[in-house]
Amino acid sequence: WQSFDHPTDTLLPGMNIRLSHNTLPLQHLVSWKAQHDPSPGEFSYGADPSSLLQCFIWNGSRPHLRSPVWTNYLYMDKFNKSAIYMALHHAGDEVYMSFGMPTGSFILLVRMQIDYLGKVNILSWDSNMSVWRALYAEPQHECNTYGYCGPYGYCDNTATVPVCKCLDGFEPRDGKGWIAGSFSQGCRPKEVRRCTHGDDFLAFPGMKVPDKFLHLPSRSFDECREDCRSNCSCVAYAYSRMSNMDIDGDDTRCLVWMGDLIDMENNTQGGEDLYVRTRILQGDMKKITTLEIVLSVVSSFLVLICVGLICIYAFRDGTRKLLLNWSTRFKIIRGVARGLLYLHQDSRLMMIHRDLKASNILLNAEMSPKISDFGTARLFGVHEQEGHTNQVVGTFGYMSPEYAMEGIISVKSDVYSFGVLLLEIVSGMKIGTTTPSAHARAHNLIDYAWSLRKDGKMMDLVDSSIVEGCSLVEPLRCIHIGLLSVQDDPDARPLMSLVIASLDNKDIELPQPKEPMCFARRNYGAGESQADDLSLENLKGR
Repeated sequence: WQSFDHPTDTLLPGMNIRLSHNTLPLQHLVSWKAQHDPSPGEFSYGADPSSLLQCFIWNGSRPHLRSPVWTNYLYMDKFNKSAIYMALHHAGDEVYMSFGMPTGSFILLVRMQIDYLGKVNILSWDSNMSVWRALYAEPQHECNTYGYCGPYGYCDNTATVPVCKCLDGFEPRDGKGWIAGSFSQGCRPKEVRRCTHGDDFLAFPGMKVPDKFLHLPSRSFDECREDCRSNCSCVAYAYSRMSNMDIDGDDTRCLVWMGDLIDMENNTQGGEDLYVRTRILQGDMKKITTLEIVLSVVSSFLVLICVGLICIYAFRDGTRKLLLNWSTRFKIIRGVARGLLYLHQDSRLMMIHRDLKASNILLNAEMSPKISDFGTARLFGVHEQEGHTNQVVGTFGYMSPEYAMEGIISVKSDVYSFGVLLLEIVSGMKIGTTTPSAHARAHNLIDYAWSLRKDGKMMDLVDSSIVEGCSLVEPLRCIHIGLLSVQDDPDARPLMSLVIASLDNKDIELPQPKEPMCFARRNYGAGESQADDLSLENLKGR
C-alpha cells in the first residue's frame, strides 16, 4: 500500500491524491511516455494549485483539459447504469481527492487512468473477457480541450458532433477563421456595452463554467449577484450551495469572473447556471419592448438635461466661479476622499477605481460629490493587495507612474489620482494647464506646484477667487496632502484613512513630500497637454 504515496498513471478506489499540505509535496497522476513505454510522459492529472474546486490535465505546463468546477464536495457521474463518485476530504493538514463506486454497485473492479495521449479514462474489468473496458474517457472531442473555442465561445455538446458556438449576444471575432474551423480568437459582443445600474444577467443553464474565477466565501445567492452587479469589472457569476461535507466550514460557492470567459461547455445533462452580464437581450433572451426603450431614452434625456442645467448654473466663462467658495471645495475634497475610503476599505471587497478624475466626480444640487464611471474598476480578493495588468486603462496625467509604466495596480494608484484631483480643486487648473511664463520650466500642474514650493510661494497655487474669502491654512494643507499623494514611491503615499484623518484634524503632523522625478523630466506634447474635460469645470482657470 505504500505505493499509494507515489502514484503513477492510475488511481484506484480508496487511493488518495494529496491536493494540499503545509509541508509535503502535492501529488499527480503521470502518463506513460508511449503505449509500451512506462517512463514518465508529457501529461499529468491533478488539482488546480490555486483552487481545490477543479482538476486539470496538463501537457507539460500548459492546461490540456479542465474538469467542471465542483458544485459539491461529493461529485457523482453516471456512466451507462453505473455511477462513479469523486470526493474531497481532509485529514489533519492534508486535503485529498479520491474516487470510487457506490456501495452495491454491480461493477466490482474499476480504476482511473491517464494515458499517453492525454485522456483520463474510467476503466472497468470485464471478467468474462479478462480485459479492461472504458466506461468513460475525456476529452471526448477536440472541442472539449482547454480553451478550444476561445474567449466567450463554448463547446456545444448537445449537438450530434460537438461544435464551438458563441454565447447569445456575441459573434465570432474572426468570422472567416470560424467558418474554416479556427476558433481560437473566440467571440466578441455584438454591441458596445457600458456598465450601468440597469445591467442584468442572462442565465445560461447546463454550463461548465469558465476558468480563471475568483471564489468569494460566505455569500448568499443575492450577495453573490450584487457583488458582481456592483462591480463593472465583473462579467459573470455562478452560485452553488455545497454539501454539508465541506472542508473549510463554508457551504457556499460564489464564483465571479473579472476577465474574458474561457473554456466553457454546454451539456445535455449536468452543468450549472452561468449568469453573464448583459443589457442587450437577443436570440433566446427576453425581448425589450418599445415602451422600455422609449422610457429608457426619455429618462436618460431628462437626466442629461438636469445635469446640464446644474452645470450651466454652477459652472458658467468667470462671474459664477465665486459660487464655489472654499467651504464648497473642501466639502467636495472630503466627500471624494470618503468615497475612496469606502471602495478601498469599507466595501465587502476592495475595489480600485483606476480612472479617478474630475470628469468622473458628479455633483448634485447641494454640491455633494459622487464617484462615477466604474467601467474600468478592478475588484480584489480578501487577501489581495496588489495586481498587475498588461492593458493599462485610464487617463494620462491622473495615472500613477507604476501603473502607467508597469501595470501595477493597488489602492495607492487611486491615491495618486486623488492627489492630482486635489491639486486641481485647490488651484482651479487642469493637470496639463500651461503654467505662467515665470515658471516656464513646469510642464504640468504637479511641476508647477513643486516650482512654487521650491520658491516658497505655495500661496500662488491657491485659486485667486477663494484667496480673499478664507484662511489659507486649509488650502495649503490640502496642497501638502496632494503632493504627498503624487509621490513616485507608492509606499510613501498615504492611505485614504490617513488622508481623511489629516483633513479633519489639523493637529496631525504631515511628513515632507519628495519631488516626483518622472514629472520633473516630462514634457507634455500637444496631444497630452490637457486631460479629459472635467465635471468640475468651474474649478479650472480660463
